[in-house]
Amino acid sequence: MLSVLVSDRDYEVTLPSSLRTLVLICFVSGSNLAWADMKPSPPAAALSKQSVTRDGRKAWREVLGWPASCEEGYDYPDATLGGVAFHALGDDLYLVEVVCTLGAYQGYQRYYLLDESGSQPIARALTFVTYEASGKQGQLLKRVQTEELWGSPQFDANTKRLSVMNKFRGSGDCGTLAVYSFAGGEPQLKALRAKTTCDGRGAGTPERWPRVNLSTQRQPGG
Repeated sequence: MLSVLVSDRDYEVTLPSSLRTLVLICFVSGSNLAWADMKPSPPAAALSKQSVTRDGRKAWREVLGWPASCEEGYDYPDATLGGVAFHALGDDLYLVEVVCTLGAYQGYQRYYLLDESGSQPIARALTFVTYEASGKQGQLLKRVQTEELWGSPQFDANTKRLSVMNKFRGSGDCGTLAVYSFAGGEPQLKALRAKTTCDGRGAGTPERWPRVNLSTQRQPGG
């Protein structure tokens, strides 16, 4: 709440907390002019990237701007877990993972590239190439582009690569295992393994599933 003086009167003005720049509030009454300034919200660099809480999640949403559909789906009961993780890709460059929902046996995430190398942080949503089950029996793979990655993610801090295991059913005996790199800040699908036959075998060892030939987009046998 801000108070300003105009013509010997005290006015109270309410402004949204998301404003980040200097705000000039001008009231003109005759020749009298009063102005006030509002402090900007903390910059992204001032927000904690470690062990983000639910309150921290709210603050980071103002910076990254994920949609309401993602926020409404995150219903983890522990307020100390905000579902936001930061993976360093380089100096002042981060891959930000935002959990949107936990799901029954897996959820989905959205990812953002956060660049803090300049005077102002720059953040943008990332789009991934992935493959989904298609066809009457789910025996085919369909190439899609999406900002929502379903599955269980794991980031390798040494190789700077993201692996996502997407189960086609809860037992995990079928699905896809995708590996992404981030050269130049863009996600690139480097490897894909898939098993479309849900036969009760192969659960727990997706790294042994057949490789998908990405150059021809052909699917190997299940």
